[in-house]
Amino acid sequence: MATKLVARSEDFNEWFNTVVLTADMADYGPVRGTMIIKPYGWALWENMQAALDQRFKATGHLNAGFPMFLPYSFLEREAKHVAGFSPELALVTHVGGEKSALERFAGADRTFTIEAMMGDGRALQSGTSHNLGQNFAKAFNIEFVDQNNEMQHCWTTSWGLSSRFIGAIIMVHGDDNGLIMPPRLAPYQTVIVPIYKNDDEKSKVLAAVERINKALIAAGVCTKVDLRDHLTPGFKFNDWELRGVPVRMEIGPRDVDQNVVVLARRDLPGKPGKQVVSQDELVPTLQTLLETIQAALLARATKFRDDNMHEAKNYAEFKEMVAKGFVRAWWAGSDADEQQVKAETKASHRCYPLEQPGGEGICFYTGQPATQMAIFARAY
Repeated sequence: MATKLVARSEDFNEWFNTVVLTADMADYGPVRGTMIIKPYGWALWENMQAALDQRFKATGHLNAGFPMFLPYSFLEREAKHVAGFSPELALVTHVGGEKSALERFAGADRTFTIEAMMGDGRALQSGTSHNLGQNFAKAFNIEFVDQNNEMQHCWTTSWGLSSRFIGAIIMVHGDDNGLIMPPRLAPYQTVIVPIYKNDDEKSKVLAAVERINKALIAAGVCTKVDLRDHLTPGFKFNDWELRGVPVRMEIGPRDVDQNVVVLARRDLPGKPGKQVVSQDELVPTLQTLLETIQAALLARATKFRDDNMHEAKNYAEFKEMVAKGFVRAWWAGSDADEQQVKAETKASHRCYPLEQPGGEGICFYTGQPATQMAIFARAY
């Protein structure tokens, strides 16, 4: 049974939770605070991992696997680490871009972050890189022999991206009708919906569908043929719209006779997103369309980010602006000031942009001279 989605502008959190469940992305786990990533969600995550892994390996990095559990004695080797991690650790006692100092990874010298703007203007930390210096190397005696044949402690880093990015994809690109998948990451780039009324039409349509599907797969397009006979075409259209497949392909008996198909863009609902395409030109047309959609989603998200990036000169402006998106402002406050701003506005210090305007300004909160601009936002 179809589920009615609440408008994102009405209740963004409710919209998100309903989309995740009804699009069959994930479900609640049996243990409180855990989740089950279902096949459709896992396929998206696999595509994201593959894209990132390719970039990692291009820089010469290699993958390794480590156990999820480690002795508590490891954490006791440096008190600074224990204090920083204690709120985030699950202790098992029975076995069968740059952040501010307050936001920095425990034990790191410096932390860099990518802060992504979600569809409601809030921030989501979407990738971090930690310069750990020699802190962990000294705690765990990780050493190497340098060019002078002397033992040195390693300088280490920690960086990556987690499955929370599945949520980011949903919150950035989705609309009131559900998900919108970027073609390069979508589990299915195209869904083919056959339309027929009787067995004769079914045979004719499915023969064309099989031929088209093989041609698309051979061209590297990830497809899904919806053969669910117990559902109407209209239900299937709505179902795949909710799941965010970039392009829906419709083909009925008349389309077969005319050697055409109908393509519908998920990012452009209704008639403006529909086009009739010759089957002979389908493969190159669809490949171009997928790249067009990819570029359109990026442009739309970029515009939304820029339209919701504000610059505050004082605290009054800050409080008004931070309810609508990101705020960029001069900052010279202390850790205590940072905590007070968060307590009063629910907005946290997200990062210091690497690109700074230079010169000096006036801190929006303390009124003191400041040499850096910071970005504040309410965050997930």
